Amino acid sequence: MLPSLSPLTPSGIQADFGARVTGLNLDEPLPDTIVGQLKEALDRFAFLLLPDQPISGDRQLEITGLWGNVQRSYAAVEGIFARRIAQADLSDVANLDENNQFLPEGDPRRIFSFTNKVWHSDTTYKPVPTKVAFLSARELPPTGGDTEWCDMRAAYDTLDADEQARIADLRVVHSQEFSRSELGLAYSDEDRAKNVPVDHPLVRTHPRTGRKYLYLSSHASHIVGWPVDEGRALVRELTAIATRSEHVYTHHWSIGDFLIWDNRTTMHRARPWEEFVHRRVLSRSGVDEEVRPI
Repeated sequence: MLPSLSPLTPSGIQADFGARVTGLNLDEPLPDTIVGQLKEALDRFAFLLLPDQPISGDRQLEITGLWGNVQRSYAAVEGIFARRIAQADLSDVANLDENNQFLPEGDPRRIFSFTNKVWHSDTTYKPVPTKVAFLSARELPPTGGDTEWCDMRAAYDTLDADEQARIADLRVVHSQEFSRSELGLAYSDEDRAKNVPVDHPLVRTHPRTGRKYLYLSSHASHIVGWPVDEGRALVRELTAIATRSEHVYTHHWSIGDFLIWDNRTTMHRARPWEEFVHRRVLSRSGVDEEVRPI
């Protein structure tokens, strides 16, 4: 059994939304039995916090690989930004440039990071999106810079039976161009050619637990077969339901926190801090789903 597993979310939020895992040392090899128990815990709780785990980037990638095919960092794949870190499979979630200086106003890397500050699930604009994601906290501001997660399972459960039936077979178009344009960011013809919109089910079923959940993101543009305005109105309505306070957990980071979350059953967003005064550095990694959602 896991050394210690305890619910993390405060009263008023689903008790099975998140859990704290203690008693492990992630710098040591993880037995298959422990990995299996962590995966079972993630099915139940949607996110797991392992505090006081100041692991290296290379070790983070080793742990990530226990969950499946490790994703390549978007910035590394595209080659669009100078990188501050060497590992191509880590995303550098930081307000620093390659010389460890604060990203200036107008820097494309800073503008690109704006998408982290709106509610989203990672890479839903891809045919095969992220299944599980990992964040390791390395440097933090004294205040602010929290991350919020919302429970898309609980959001679905709050819908009445008629609404659940109405949306059961709907599909949503996800587009990186849409999410960028909503933030006023440019999207080039080259970007458009490499990032064709995809569609995913609005309601998905967890393959291991059978629990239904809403599948949304800032990348969710409209409903297949509906007038665009009507589809976007539904997406906004369901997003508002999903992000009600009773569905949201706010994580106040500590150095060494290692957080694992099911990217399918949650959305998340970063909260503001003094970006030109304090450093905030986290390392993200992720694994792809085994197959395209259907």
